[in-house]
Amino acid sequence: MCICGGIEFIGSCPKMIGMVRVLKAVYDSILNLEVEDIASLVQKALDEGISVPQILDKMTEAMRTVGRKFENMEYFLADLLMAAEAFKQGFQILKPHLQTFRRSEPLATVVIGTVKGDIHDIGKNMVSTMLTVEGFQVMDLGVDIPAEKFVEETEKTGAEILALSALLSTSLKSIEEVIGLLEEKNLKGKVKVILGGTAVTRDFARQVHAAYAEDAVQAVEMCKKLAGKVFLQPKT
Repeated sequence: MCICGGIEFIGSCPKMIGMVRVLKAVYDSILNLEVEDIASLVQKALDEGISVPQILDKMTEAMRTVGRKFENMEYFLADLLMAAEAFKQGFQILKPHLQTFRRSEPLATVVIGTVKGDIHDIGKNMVSTMLTVEGFQVMDLGVDIPAEKFVEETEKTGAEILALSALLSTSLKSIEEVIGLLEEKNLKGKVKVILGGTAVTRDFARQVHAAYAEDAVQAVEMCKKLAGKVFLQPKT
């Protein structure tokens, strides 16, 4: 056994070095926003015998670096979106192989969607992807979702977090409808509601007794406070 680059491998040194190089290429592909390269690199990593958790960890590490660069204003929103798309493309390659692994427990279950009357989804999709990166179980309902559907899915999944997105000021009424229905169903104290989108302000969130996220990075950080770290483990 040899440890190379912080990763344990069994085999010849040239093979180990090759594996480390592939993982670095996966990391760099996301960090450098190379959406067109990520899928082939992830497949190459799998073909060379690198485990799903090791690949996913390297992809997650890259997304965290992207998030820090965004917070430090080194990356713009467009860069964050491209990195999220790169992660998504790589994740699609890994997805069929995830059945051979299990999570001890997800950090939390999150129901997310854009509220009724609004069909914008770029920010929502970015949050969904970044939450998945961090180990949350994400139920993405899509766009133009009525209050009843949000509440139904929250009840059915036992979600700890309900994330509502709104980019149009006219859709703020839809958020109020969701909050009202949660209260009517006695769920308001059981689920944490987080609001985001350009139509939402901190004052509005305070008025409806919900948390407020200014951007995707902040939304993920707020959700992470609800649970501890998750590890992927082989099934036994």
